[in-house]
Amino acid sequence: MKSNVLEKLQKSKMTTSPWKYCYIPNLIPEYVANALAKDISLANLSSFAKSEDDKSYQLHTDNVFDCAMSDVSKDWCSFLSSHEYRAAVSALTGVDLQQSSVSLNFWEYHQGDWLSVHLDKPEKLVNQVIYLNEQWLQDYGGAFEVYDETGKQLVTQIMPEFAASMLLVRSSKSWHAVSEIKSSVVPRRSLSVTFWRK
Repeated sequence: MKSNVLEKLQKSKMTTSPWKYCYIPNLIPEYVANALAKDISLANLSSFAKSEDDKSYQLHTDNVFDCAMSDVSKDWCSFLSSHEYRAAVSALTGVDLQQSSVSLNFWEYHQGDWLSVHLDKPEKLVNQVIYLNEQWLQDYGGAFEVYDETGKQLVTQIMPEFAASMLLVRSSKSWHAVSEIKSSVVPRRSLSVTFWRK
């Protein structure tokens, strides 16, 4: 199953306008997404909020390895941290990740949570988000929003489909956001795999 994930990365193409990103449907197997979703639902994630000109947000997150996880989740988080996986992401993005460090986090956005239009930190090379909600409806909000290179104009909205992945290359143009969560039914849940400049 892991070889299938590597093959999907190999066959994927980056969108280059207005900046480099790639949306990959059904990247991970459903049983893995279900295991991760169950683990995140049982975790008591830390709450964070910020309101400043450069970036504002309200959300919940923690490092996955600080949370209790099933054997399936542990195995796949180890795979997503591996040199083999890093090499596949590097080949897709064109970013040399050989010397990068990797962090994995669970994320939850509850009703009223959001992430404003922003650029990622300069030390962040590539960020990947894997979505963990089944049957997430458009009315729930929580879309990944791609903005133009000025950060002023919304280009497209991508809904968080179950087991799909959004992968983005950090640059001075990669403005993006998460729209406000409207749903009181369930939080928007995801796993991030972030590659950092050492």
